[in-house]
Amino acid sequence: MPIDIMYYTDVHLRDNPPPSRRDNYKESIFAKLEFMAEKARSCDLTLCGGDLFDLKPWNQNSYSMVIRLMKLLKSTGVDNYILDGNHDLLADRESSISGQPIGAIIESGAAQLVRSHLIEKDGTRLVLKGFPFAESPDFSLLQLTPEELEMKKNGVKFAVVIHQYFSQKAGSIHGTPIYSYDEVAQYGYDLYFFGHYHIDQGVYVNMDGQVFVNPGSLSRGGYGDDAITRIPRLVKVSVGETIDWEYFLVPCPPGEEIFDLELKGMEKKHNEEMDKFVSALKASTLSADLEADAGEIKEETDKVLQKIEEDMEPEIITMVKDYLQKASEVLDK
Repeated sequence: MPIDIMYYTDVHLRDNPPPSRRDNYKESIFAKLEFMAEKARSCDLTLCGGDLFDLKPWNQNSYSMVIRLMKLLKSTGVDNYILDGNHDLLADRESSISGQPIGAIIESGAAQLVRSHLIEKDGTRLVLKGFPFAESPDFSLLQLTPEELEMKKNGVKFAVVIHQYFSQKAGSIHGTPIYSYDEVAQYGYDLYFFGHYHIDQGVYVNMDGQVFVNPGSLSRGGYGDDAITRIPRLVKVSVGETIDWEYFLVPCPPGEEIFDLELKGMEKKHNEEMDKFVSALKASTLSADLEADAGEIKEETDKVLQKIEEDMEPEIITMVKDYLQKASEVLDK
């Protein structure tokens, strides 16, 4: 019999709605989690790929919300595994878990952190590992030990859940690397789960038969990453002699009903203003000559400050002048 895993990721649970939402965001997230719990009751375990919570400080997460989540996870009746994402950690430190809301979930017994676990069912054996968020990830840590390689030869399947930007092709987003599946495929796991990237990329199988599960976020908190048009999905993954999967569309209203589209228009305008700012920087020699002396760089910085005052709206000016003024002051010393 296969081991059935109900996979979801990037829940971003919070008490107050993000600015982009005009509905009851918290209740919307709990409705999705209730749907997940219902589907999970016929599985062997649930697996969350990170960012269970949205806001890191305890004082921004109510005790009632955390306790409600504990009860919901326990209601699945199966083992619940959670990976720690960047939103679950204070300053991205693993040592901060005990003092975070996710630590309370773990301490209550409602779930356990994914590290390395041997899961067995009717002759099927699966090693499930976790690779928490790191600012500079060292994927060589995924290397299987000689003992694990021997287990693999004897039919044990290996799976890992990773909280980083991943896709079929490498790239970048907001200046942060997007790693390709090939980056970790070399370590020989049979099954890879990904969290952190909110876009739904579905399930991909490479030529070696390795399976990559990357369904995107359960939440829809911002305007980007296809959030307005996307319907979140759960993925039930069955691990036996083969690896199979099934999608479940999560019942939720369409994006145009829950997002403040007027605010979206304002955000778009601000982004266009920021693009103007970036163009102004590129047009200057501020970044053209890395060997320029501090005096020349300061002069160019002052020119950019003057230019944005002429071309941009006050809100954007305030934002960018702060950064450039600080740079100018540092160079003045």
